[in-house]
Amino acid sequence: MLEKTISRFRQQFQELADPERAAQEKRYLKSPFKFYGVSVPKIRAVARQFKRENKGISKQALWDLCQALWQGESHEERALAMLLLEEYRTLLDYSDMPSLERMLRESINWDQVDQISVHLVGAVLRKDQRALEYLKGWSRDPNFWIRRAALLSQLLLFRAGKGDRGLFYSFADGMMEEKEFFIRKAIGWVLREMSRVEPEEVFRFVADNRTRMSGVTLREATRRLPQHLAFRQRLAEKH
Repeated sequence: MLEKTISRFRQQFQELADPERAAQEKRYLKSPFKFYGVSVPKIRAVARQFKRENKGISKQALWDLCQALWQGESHEERALAMLLLEEYRTLLDYSDMPSLERMLRESINWDQVDQISVHLVGAVLRKDQRALEYLKGWSRDPNFWIRRAALLSQLLLFRAGKGDRGLFYSFADGMMEEKEFFIRKAIGWVLREMSRVEPEEVFRFVADNRTRMSGVTLREATRRLPQHLAFRQRLAEKH
């Protein structure tokens, strides 16, 4: 049954394949995987079709399928594994954190790390704050992708005015002077999203840390701060 389902997915990808897009995406992502050239919206449509046809799938069967896809040979199979888990995110809970961490450690680029941390780890965090302990460990991990996951996993919670902002600020403070672009960008991205709900708080954090911030962090962090906040533009211009 599992092999039949994966074979069907591969047939769908073959029907949707765009060789020119495949070559462009492979170059852009510098990925070792095979590419069909199927866009994310189309892969998501495949995931949603599967869910409509398999509403009562068990959690174990879902993970068996997603783990098989994750170990597949194509970029689209990995993407489908993540999107299927997102479609069935109500099944995810704290017990899934080891599996999600394994996927993060096996990720090879920002697109995989971001999808897992923001949408899958984020779904667990909405249910169980114990998952924050994983983030604390990730924030000190030697792998910068794992540190990026620690920064991003609460993003959707912050956007909704929830989450542990103090914990994020402690992560950001500890990584503020890192040279890695993907860390600098992630700090700014999360601050930008937090500024939608807590603009004054974000402004104070930026003002206190401006001299330590990289240009990319500062630009992202201040992008959505309200114009009425004093020195908003000057903070960005003087860096």
